[in-house]
Amino acid sequence: MAHLSPLIGVGLIVPIIIYFLKRDESDFAAFHAKEAINFHLSTLLAVLISIPLIIVFGLGLLTMLGVAVGSVIYGVIAAVRALDGEWYEYPYTLRLVK
Repeated sequence: MAHLSPLIGVGLIVPIIIYFLKRDESDFAAFHAKEAINFHLSTLLAVLISIPLIIVFGLGLLTMLGVAVGSVIYGVIAAVRALDGEWYEYPYTLRLVK
């Protein structure tokens, strides 16, 4: 659920709630919630960087599209891996939450 939350429009809220509810109960759930938080923060940062690129170079639309497509693809991959019981780490992600 934490990995797919942006697809239903709740972004960071669901992974944060899952992390705080499950961090003492399940290392696996806490790990995936932290991964989702870090990934969503990284994509948010990429979008914020893309906004000035739209204004200055017109290039930001391409980066925003890439971030959007990558977010969906990697989110689905992470959700499937979590359902399979794997400890999946997102590529291209800043580890802001330890």
